[in-house]
Amino acid sequence: MLYLKSTQEPIHKDRAVSIHNKLYDANSLSETIIHSYYKNELATIPHNNEPFTEEMLRNIYNKSDPKSEIIIELIKILKFGYSKETQKKLLSLDIEFLNFDFLDIDFIINKYQFLSNNDVTEEIIKKEVKNDYRALLFIQDEIMTDDIIKLAIENSVFALECIPKKKKSNEIVKFAVENNSFALFFVPEDKITDDIILLAVEKDSYILKYIPKYKITDEIINLAVQNNGYAIIHVPEDKITDEIIKFAVEKDGYDILEYVPEDKITDEIIKFTVEKDYNALMHVPEYKMTDEIIKLAVEKNGCALQYVPNNKKSEEIIILAVQNNGCALEYVPKERMTKTIIELAVQNNGCALKHALDSDKITEVIIELAVQNDYSALRFVPEHKMSNAILKLAVQNNGQALRFIPKEKMTKEILKLAVQNYGNALSFVPEKEKTEEIIRLAVQNNGEALRYVPEKYKMKLLNLMSRTGDAAAS
Repeated sequence: MLYLKSTQEPIHKDRAVSIHNKLYDANSLSETIIHSYYKNELATIPHNNEPFTEEMLRNIYNKSDPKSEIIIELIKILKFGYSKETQKKLLSLDIEFLNFDFLDIDFIINKYQFLSNNDVTEEIIKKEVKNDYRALLFIQDEIMTDDIIKLAIENSVFALECIPKKKKSNEIVKFAVENNSFALFFVPEDKITDDIILLAVEKDSYILKYIPKYKITDEIINLAVQNNGYAIIHVPEDKITDEIIKFAVEKDGYDILEYVPEDKITDEIIKFTVEKDYNALMHVPEYKMTDEIIKLAVEKNGCALQYVPNNKKSEEIIILAVQNNGCALEYVPKERMTKTIIELAVQNNGCALKHALDSDKITEVIIELAVQNDYSALRFVPEHKMSNAILKLAVQNNGQALRFIPKEKMTKEILKLAVQNYGNALSFVPEKEKTEEIIRLAVQNNGEALRYVPEKYKMKLLNLMSRTGDAAAS
């Protein structure tokens, strides 16, 4: 008969199973594993208490990392039970990094039952608990020293659940939490002091989820959200203040608002967050989106207009938006896209023209304003609207505009203007149009244009340049 610790009570399989199940509570352990080993990915995990699924985990973890497969197997076992086949699959993987495994209860009992014997030395005990924390289940209380317990705790956060409550001294609890903040999950409630909580929260703010609500003080909340803004997810709603939200936003940005209860998103919080980042407007409930808030956002960046419902896009707001960022024209309803609004947009950013191409408001003046602002806006001009005047304006602004001009519209005048402005525009000149005059103008503007000169002209041009240089020297 197998005996457990000093109680000399026989260990039955059902008792071992009970301990096993308690240690690996499915709902909490799955998160604990992820918290412990994949903290950087934690923000991608749903926080609405939905159960984890294999598909969800596979979306979270990189399949190229073998540890990801191990985690998925562990969670499958926890959430869906485990068969011999699944068990064998798990055991075929390298799981040493996890410090614990999921073997049969029979195996655990057979492996460690000898530790309950009185003649087992401390050296042997230490060796076993260092390798597997579950060995603690079979050690008699009177020889279970703090040193032995600490060795087990270093092996796994779950070791704390394998020792009697009377052995969970303040020193042991502190040691466990310092080793892994999630040890707090196994700390008796009467041992969860403010100091222990602060220690755990300082190591990992998400531990806030496992702290009894009545023990969560303002100091603990402040520390948690200042370390990790997303810890606000686990702050009791009645303790979420403007100050707490601001701490969280300061730490991790505007997306924090997505996790703040709607009734806690005050005008002050909205203004504070929008001033930090105009994208915060996406998390503002429509009924709280006042003209003042919208103006604040579009004055930060006109593209904030994308988050504004069409019924709130007044002419004044649209004008503010496109004057700040011409590309905000993309978010202007077609029926409100006036000539004035398009002109203001392209004057700010010539390439905003692409957002007005299907408008019947496009005039030659608007196109001229666009290419004058940015020569590359020419690529958005329909060929039938590329007048000679517009093409001249574009290449005079920047000779590189030549690349956007159809060959049939490249007149001698256009080519000369382009290479005079930007010598390397010679690379965009069709070979048959590279006359001596065009080549000379290009090289005069930039000697590097010589690389685009056909061989038949290169020697003649070099001789000419040499003679010109000698004449200038004399």
